Amino acid sequence: MSKMGNILVSIVCITYNHASYIRKTLDSFLAQKTSFDYEIIIHDDASTDGTTDIIEEYVQKYPEIIIPIFQTENQYSKGIPITSNVVIRHTRGKYIAFCEGDDFWIDENKLEKQVQFLECNLEYIACVHRYIVVDEHDTEIDLVTFGYYEKCGRYTLSDFKSVELPSQLASLVFRNVVENNEKFLLKRLFDNTCIQGDMKWFLYLLRLGDIYRMEDVMSAYRFVEKLGSNSYTSRQLGRKLGWKKFKDLCVLEKVYNELFKYDLDLKIRKRLMGTEVVIDFLKQPSCKGLGRVLYVCFTNNVDYLNLTKRILKKILPSCNIKIGLKHEI
Repeated sequence: MSKMGNILVSIVCITYNHASYIRKTLDSFLAQKTSFDYEIIIHDDASTDGTTDIIEEYVQKYPEIIIPIFQTENQYSKGIPITSNVVIRHTRGKYIAFCEGDDFWIDENKLEKQVQFLECNLEYIACVHRYIVVDEHDTEIDLVTFGYYEKCGRYTLSDFKSVELPSQLASLVFRNVVENNEKFLLKRLFDNTCIQGDMKWFLYLLRLGDIYRMEDVMSAYRFVEKLGSNSYTSRQLGRKLGWKKFKDLCVLEKVYNELFKYDLDLKIRKRLMGTEVVIDFLKQPSCKGLGRVLYVCFTNNVDYLNLTKRILKKILPSCNIKIGLKHEI
């Protein structure tokens, strides 16, 4: 089917040095069976491994569908939010779908199912679904990725206050509401907070409506535990991120509350990161570490009792100590 008519869905794909994976990603987009037109906007962040050449090859074959954005300098290393800028400046669709250049879709009817759901259920701002996890060889692995839950159905802003997200971004399709004042709000949220992008996207959308999580398994998230693989996973290996994420959560609360006039409370997430700060200090004491522990424990309304319980549970896993954790997340 020609994709030259009115674009209903804009697929946004962000890639960098994904030469080993990008063909599978693009093929999964092109395999979609839809009753509507879609476009593929692919942003290459100055790849050096041949990813750019592969994208150009696909553009030559599908010039009416694929819109490339080639950077000459790496934007990620400069701290520039990429996905939000692409959405603000380049998308034309009524709906937007995400998938990074190392992930892929596994159901040829994915877009059709999600768009039809949103067309028939106007109370939802977005739709996600279940997914599998694969390694660098496309082999499915039995891994529960941190931060995502397994419940299906309605997901609200109240649910976000826990430590779980509705799904992984390759499953997300949402209404393109980024117009006029929304462009300013979205840009401010991404420009002023350094926390991971999926948290910001879900938070941004949830102020406009609930998200529905479908039972269908329709995408694959690539989890690569190999340094230098250019996946988000590999960039986090070996890093102590508790302190950074704790500070980022505090900033996220402040910015979100100022932009959207909503009292966002992320104390459960902050408690989790605060636990990591304390444990890092216990493993390797330092004056800086002690200062961080004191900051975590005596500011930002952290629940000290539950923080202590979580620390004990982490550092004494072999001890059968009853510390009232039955209702802890």
